[in-house]
Amino acid sequence: MTEHDSAAPAQPNTWAVHFPGNLRWTNAMQIVKGMTPYAAVAMDEVERVGRRLKARAAEADLDRVWREEWAAMADRVAAAADTAAAEGRDVTADHHYMRAGNYYYSAERFIPPGADKMAIWSASTPRSSASRCPTRGRACPPISCAARAAAGAPPSCCSTAWTTPRK
Repeated sequence: MTEHDSAAPAQPNTWAVHFPGNLRWTNAMQIVKGMTPYAAVAMDEVERVGRRLKARAAEADLDRVWREEWAAMADRVAAAADTAAAEGRDVTADHHYMRAGNYYYSAERFIPPGADKMAIWSASTPRSSASRCPTRGRACPPISCAARAAAGAPPSCCSTAWTTPRK
């Protein structure tokens, strides 16, 4: 045992209860954090959103605050993805698009079905040719078929009868 083991933490651990007193936000943040081991989100980006949300927790419309902060992070990450795609860095673009899509998904969590929810969903769909299936030409999941094909793996959106992509 070291001296650090017996010392009380300076601040309580907030991993499980990120927003004390706000079960909705805490639960939704746990869902986002649960994506971390799969590289579907970046913990630094999640923590930055969490800090901005805590700073705005006294505002009247908490659903709007949640949407704005997650959408702002999604927009930032999607812009980085667009830049990477324009530079031909498809794998980097795909990783960013996947994270941006999950942040848009988080942004729409508390929005009732309707036009506002659909607007966020539309922003989360793949935007680059890097996210187009080389065999079907349709939008792919965030990790694109092009990246999977480059690695010699079948695209995730295609049937098991997938063959080598056309050159």
